[in-house]
Amino acid sequence: YQYLSSVTVSPKYNFGNVVVNGASFAAVNTDIKWETTSMFDLGIDVGFFDNALNITADYFNNVTRDILIGLPVPGMFGGGSPVQNAGKVRNRGWEVNLNYRFKTGQVEHFISGNVSDAANEVVDTRGVEWINGADVNTIIKEGYPINSYYAYRVNGIFQNDEEVAQGPWLDGITPKPGDLRYVDKNNDGLVKESDDRFILGDNFPHYTYGFSYGFTWKGFDFSMFWQGVGRRNVWLRGESVEAFHNNNEGPVFDFHLDRWTPNNPDASYPRLTVGAESTNNAAKSNFWIQDGSYLRLKNAQIGYTFPKEWLKKVYVKNLRIYLSGQNLFTLSHIKGGWDPETTDGGGRIYPVSRVISMGLNIKFMMKYILGGILLNSVVACVPLDTEPYDRETDLSFWNKEGSALYALNACYPTLYSAEEVLYADAMTDNAYTKVQTGFNQSIGNGSYSTAYPYVESVWDSRYAGIRACNELINNINKVPGLSDELRNRYCAEAMVIRAFHYFELYSRFGDVPYFTNVITIEESQQLPRTSKAEVVTNILAELDQVIDNNYLPASYSSTEDKGRITKWAAMALKARILLFEGRWEELKAVTSTIMTQGGFSLFPNYAGLFEVANENNEEVILDLQYLSPDREQQIQYQFLPPTLKGYAQLAPLNELVQSYIT
Repeated sequence: YQYLSSVTVSPKYNFGNVVVNGASFAAVNTDIKWETTSMFDLGIDVGFFDNALNITADYFNNVTRDILIGLPVPGMFGGGSPVQNAGKVRNRGWEVNLNYRFKTGQVEHFISGNVSDAANEVVDTRGVEWINGADVNTIIKEGYPINSYYAYRVNGIFQNDEEVAQGPWLDGITPKPGDLRYVDKNNDGLVKESDDRFILGDNFPHYTYGFSYGFTWKGFDFSMFWQGVGRRNVWLRGESVEAFHNNNEGPVFDFHLDRWTPNNPDASYPRLTVGAESTNNAAKSNFWIQDGSYLRLKNAQIGYTFPKEWLKKVYVKNLRIYLSGQNLFTLSHIKGGWDPETTDGGGRIYPVSRVISMGLNIKFMMKYILGGILLNSVVACVPLDTEPYDRETDLSFWNKEGSALYALNACYPTLYSAEEVLYADAMTDNAYTKVQTGFNQSIGNGSYSTAYPYVESVWDSRYAGIRACNELINNINKVPGLSDELRNRYCAEAMVIRAFHYFELYSRFGDVPYFTNVITIEESQQLPRTSKAEVVTNILAELDQVIDNNYLPASYSSTEDKGRITKWAAMALKARILLFEGRWEELKAVTSTIMTQGGFSLFPNYAGLFEVANENNEEVILDLQYLSPDREQQIQYQFLPPTLKGYAQLAPLNELVQSYIT
């Protein structure tokens, strides 16, 4: 709690034979406030040749002010450095995407490509600098990207004793011929960490690009995807690049063969050393910073789908064979064969694997096969099991009463993920998170990349939820003994959940594949992205259908149904979408109906909103049911303000608030 003066009591002193507790007081700044971010985004979308060719371009410039940083205070203060609203950071960049579909004769082609770049700059830290890291040193300094490399600059190799005598030397180290020579920045004869290090770039990827091409022709299909980075630095250390690192524990690579000797003065690597002899060459310098740009054939696939008339006689509906490969080819400047996408450090990561696979996709005409099986079983008078004893199958599940409710219940757990709830809006233009470390920080300042596993998991988890909803909606008519009222209600609940998932997807990723049927793996590989505008139209139409037809009750009287989707929850989701789209007049009409007719009121104790004992209280429109007290504590920590023992990691942008007010 950085705005409160905290007291820590712990054993501090000895009086005689007794250890007594003492209290230490943390430095505090009671005037800290939220940081603010101003965002500018300019985009253009154009289509040519009846939208066969589509081009999109975007430029953004985001400035975050009042970032909390610890500024130094005079020693007479007698305490640590309390945080202050003093930092300012800018992130700006651009992106261009192109998609083109065309036909030459009987060949259908599709081409897509994208290139983007982003730059990060520390604008203001009140002149304060921070040097971080152990094996890899970085610096935070005004005018440079966050965590820029900070190290010595190499100036060739000492060739003989005369050059060694002339120096300069690293402070406290006597070099020998064959050792690296470093730049003496202030020309005082010694190279020291305090005044001779340089800012040597950063490891942010620049000019990130991708290209895909594919075609189909008479049953044949081919696709490939290339990706790469035009400019990036990687600082490799230790056993990943240093010969005999840690006194002969490290490996030796082929590039070490071109090491310095008196007969090889133009070598690319200094003399080979072991133990203390390596101190000079192992110093942190740009010698170990490598060019991380690369081009990689990420995947390629070729396949053939057999003509349907060939397959009818063997009761096969569809048959396709294919050969595919992943990480087939890479152009890179990284020494030692390391993955160019690796992080800084000693290379202690699992290598990227090249995978080549062959496959067969086959669909049978089940009605003919089952007919033949039944006929044979009758003729032979031998009973035949059509499903295993130990599990339910798709053939039998939907034929049972109660299966619709089971399927509906499976849709609800897909709504919740603590991290997704926390960062949902922070990944859009509506909110930010102030978490200051690692991936959380990149989410907060808008510099996150789709390469992060979390971003990929968002995509996967949302579509898993959509599939669960589609399963119910597309199969509910098979369920016997279900009244029209329940059938409509169950479908409506699933439609609202599905609309929520699509909102989460398009609000983060823009254009996304939209479908309402249960698709196969093959179909999922070929689905194009639906425009954001069409996705919005579709989900709002479904919500209107649910609301206007009164498929959902306003509330549930049964305890077993508490927490299910209600009519008001459907309207609240519609309002959330209208808010995101800035459709203010429609939004006011929907929210007015909820507030005047919904029967909701403010809960008297805000902190109590997130307690298990107060689930489904009068302020909650849709309450995700707690699974355990741990879940309660987690939500309190993430969403309550510090005054209520929380951290309040997420907040709306001022721009959103002002737009709503006006």
